[in-house]
Amino acid sequence: ETTFQAVLISGGQKSFVLMNYGVIASTFQNVQAGYDTINSVHHFTIPGSFSSSATGSNSTFSLSSNVNVAGRWAFEADSEPENQVIN
Repeated sequence: ETTFQAVLISGGQKSFVLMNYGVIASTFQNVQAGYDTINSVHHFTIPGSFSSSATGSNSTFSLSSNVNVAGRWAFEADSEPENQVIN
């Protein structure tokens, strides 16, 4: 079983995508997390993607963060990927 939630937030001038990762089921396939946009150079791959630590109860995605909340990743949807550390 895998637990994952995506939340879209817009306040008019700024838009965000929150990704909340819980347990990521173990698998023998490569797992990647982050976001990508169609026909654009804007994308972000969460560190640990494609690694053996990407899945399982101690998944890199559910233990790490870019907003200091384990398992939560926030991305401003109206900025470029290099600006994705949210305070």
